[in-house]
Amino acid sequence: MKEFNTSRFGVITYNPETVITFPDGLIKLDGYEHCKSYHLFHDEGGNRVLHYMQSLDDPDLSFTLVDPSLLNVDYDLELSDEESAALNVGEDDEITILLMVYRALNVDEDDEVISSEDIKAQTQSPLILNINKRIGIQKVGLRGRLVFTNRPSDS
Repeated sequence: MKEFNTSRFGVITYNPETVITFPDGLIKLDGYEHCKSYHLFHDEGGNRVLHYMQSLDDPDLSFTLVDPSLLNVDYDLELSDEESAALNVGEDDEITILLMVYRALNVDEDDEVISSEDIKAQTQSPLILNINKRIGIQKVGLRGRLVFTNRPSDS
């Protein structure tokens, strides 16, 4: 086991064999291109709805993640040959999708925060993880489909 001192979680302990690697990094993270290794975990005492992904390359970079099905978002996911190769997808590999969660802020023209809005999820650029091989990519430009499981009947 190794330890890593983070700005958000303090010192975390992780198994180097469980590190998730994003070979191409994450999209639109100017200044964080070098961040490719992450520790994925959840609050052991919590309800395990939220997951956290801490960069092991930068102590200040972390993300809150959620399973899209918990938000009633479903993807008809098709990976390109390049994406499948990047994820090193094998026949028995488990592929999972997670969404980054963020707090939307309203700012004025001087970039001053004037109010905070709801918690939102980045549905158009989900993270795709090969759980078995511990490899991830960020797929940009997807459209999730809202799924209504308990829809009232039209009577």
